Amino acid sequence: YNPDEATIVNHAMGFGTGDLNPHFFLYPSLYMYVLFLVYGLSYLYGWLTGMFASTSDFVRLFFNDATIFYLPGRLIAALSGVASVGVVYMLGRFAYNVKVGLVAAAFLSFSVLHVEYSHFVKTHVVAGLLVIVCLWLSWSICAGKDNRWSYILSGVVAGLAASTIYHAGFVLVSIVVAHVLHWRYSSKNTTIVRLFSPKIFIMVISCLVAFVLGTPFAILDW
Repeated sequence: YNPDEATIVNHAMGFGTGDLNPHFFLYPSLYMYVLFLVYGLSYLYGWLTGMFASTSDFVRLFFNDATIFYLPGRLIAALSGVASVGVVYMLGRFAYNVKVGLVAAAFLSFSVLHVEYSHFVKTHVVAGLLVIVCLWLSWSICAGKDNRWSYILSGVVAGLAASTIYHAGFVLVSIVVAHVLHWRYSSKNTTIVRLFSPKIFIMVISCLVAFVLGTPFAILDW
């Protein structure tokens, strides 16, 4: 086990008491809420199939054999790690060419920390996937897909990344850079994109809303 795993799993289980406030903000709450949802569905399935007669049975299992409480988080991390490789390939392929995509995906596939953390109930790999997706959206804005929904979606993904692990929110900078570069390129043509476009403000608001939805008690328990 990685020491961080118990912290995340225990807080996710703690929501089962009815108090959705983690009273703990070293990590954002989004990943814990996702695990809590998985645990809730696991209990519902067990109750319907007769595995659990009550929540007491479910809690007793947690203390006797925590396997099913760690496995879902590890599966989420593993699937996120694999998906990250695929998204990196797609980004490299569309931004440059197939060869660049393959090389980039290969680098990530053999990244020691990426592979190691993909085995644990940790927020890093999941947040990393969201960061890569946001970088892809930023690239698409820079490449000319600069409609309002692109800014909103990129802001939401950045907010969810920050709500998974705080410093992933710095990916917001990539959206602003993409906007500036697109403005710089397009200003040479007939279409001029304003540097301080309302789209930027919409993107920032979308980011904040997504973060608060994932970690609401950052505001409610100020």
